[in-house]
Amino acid sequence: MDVYLINALFNPREYAKRFIVDFLEAGEKLTTELDEAAKAAGISKNTLNRAKTDLSKNGMLKFRNEGFGRSKTFYSRIEN
Repeated sequence: MDVYLINALFNPREYAKRFIVDFLEAGEKLTTELDEAAKAAGISKNTLNRAKTDLSKNGMLKFRNEGFGRSKTFYSRIEN
């Protein structure tokens, strides 16, 4: 059985953290892209937010924004 599937069944937050790291390993992406991909992978919004918080607290996940007002965009990246 696939390790990702086992993690998804028994520890959704760990699965979400691994998903985030894998998704962002190629570089910085729009946070909305990350959120949409996680939703498509079956990760709930609450689980994703908890995983983001965990990764942010240990310094792995970084965010930045660009622009002002309605044109403001948010980006996510992994720091090794």
